[in-house]
Amino acid sequence: MKKNLFVLVVIAFLFCFKTNAQESLKNFEGPWVYTCNDAPYGYQSGTLIIEHKENKYIVKVVYEDGSVVNAQSLKVENDIFYFNVNVENESVDVQLKKEGDKLKGKAINNYGEELMLTAVKKVK
Repeated sequence: MKKNLFVLVVIAFLFCFKTNAQESLKNFEGPWVYTCNDAPYGYQSGTLIIEHKENKYIVKVVYEDGSVVNAQSLKVENDIFYFNVNVENESVDVQLKKEGDKLKGKAINNYGEELMLTAVKKVK
């Protein structure tokens, strides 16, 4: 009986954690026009599309030339949205914090260089 109760409590806890993570990602949902002045040519601006599809969140990065890359490892911790994107076969970690109608943060390349990044919510 105690084992069943313990399993039920663990399942309830995991459900609440997943719901809170989903709610946190909801705060970042939408299209965002980004700029990253220190990024290489062709990657300095574009659009981040953060959307909820088929019961999960996805992030697409649309670059200046129209190419699209899907982000991986989405998570929110302490109101900071983290994800990873592959740029020219190199992993780039992105950290963004929502400040009003803007996202501010950085992209960190394989060399540890921090490139400042800002995004503004795109008006439909």
